[in-house]
Amino acid sequence: MTEIGHEVLAAMTEDIVLRIHKEAGSPVAGRHRGGGVKNRQGFKRLVEDIRKCGSREGDFRDLIAMIFEDIDREPQPFSECNHRTALLLGRFISKQFGYNLKFSGPEGRKIRAVWDNLTRAQFREWIDGHLVSFEGD
Repeated sequence: MTEIGHEVLAAMTEDIVLRIHKEAGSPVAGRHRGGGVKNRQGFKRLVEDIRKCGSREGDFRDLIAMIFEDIDREPQPFSECNHRTALLLGRFISKQFGYNLKFSGPEGRKIRAVWDNLTRAQFREWIDGHLVSFEGD
């Protein structure tokens, strides 16, 4: 599963990230109050960082922590739904490696309440505690 996961990351496109962003604003997840990308340079850097992680076969958990830290710092890449996009992007990435990133309900509200004050290391610790293997490991 790992090799396939890195291949998916290395082939990440802006369109895929935008579709994940759109899903973050769906009626189930919530609604966007604004639209799309507001920081084109930050958005392009986000997609490139994902590709680089795939090419280097980096640890997907470190990548998710980087996304969590970077996607919601100023200037944010999207007009709205930056937190939700980061969470869904983290779930998408973890799925490529055989894991589900659990953040629904109270856990999602809990992380959202402290998000702005977390370091990358703290995000990584949270991620490690919320990954569940699809294979039951």
